[in-house]
Amino acid sequence: TYTVERIPSTGTVEVYKDSVLYDTITLTDFSGTESKLYTIVSDTPGMHTWKAVIDVTTGAGAQAHAEDDDVINVCETPDVLDIPDQTAPFETFDLDDYIVYGGVGSISWINSTPPLGWTVAIDGENVVTVTAPEGAGDPVIITFTASTQYCSEVVCSDSDDATFTPNLPPDCSEAYADPDCLWPPNHKFVDIVIMGVTDPDGDPITINVDAITSDEPTASDLGSGGEKHAPDAFGIGTDT
Repeated sequence: TYTVERIPSTGTVEVYKDSVLYDTITLTDFSGTESKLYTIVSDTPGMHTWKAVIDVTTGAGAQAHAEDDDVINVCETPDVLDIPDQTAPFETFDLDDYIVYGGVGSISWINSTPPLGWTVAIDGENVVTVTAPEGAGDPVIITFTASTQYCSEVVCSDSDDATFTPNLPPDCSEAYADPDCLWPPNHKFVDIVIMGVTDPDGDPITINVDAITSDEPTASDLGSGGEKHAPDAFGIGTDT
């Protein structure tokens, strides 16, 4: 904003950015107050000095000079990108691996509020731990935001989303052995398959044999095959 009081004058208003002439405004028989707004689409991050210098001459030959300057701090905005989506079990990850920033200001991280039961923890090293509640089935989108503050009025920030998908355990409530009865008792081994196990997420299922038990002695009970045919089952550690 520049002002010439009362007497119409001729002259210039010169605008400097970092000591380099940026613009010249020509005044002809001017009096009053005017303003000019400059829209800067982008600029080099850091401190920049802007100065305006007005020199005018009245019709009677009197000269006047005035100048003023101010410093503008241009913030470098961090660029947050490509935080990976995850499917449970979730792994910890370092947010600083997903930011591009060459500024001098410190970076702080925050996350959006997760749904009830979910927890998102960012430690002092910006490492994230995401935990889903037991029984969670729906994917959750978490937004992570990096910010830097150059002055009380200027906060530069950028964000990226990551989707976290829980993985429900297989459902064994309908599991059964096939066949469920062996006959005749001929001391021959028969392959047993476990059926009826499903996975809510549609993931492939592997069933391993952890133990085999019998509700009667397999060598000494009346009608058993004796030591020669004991034990009468094998396959621990294999899949079905």
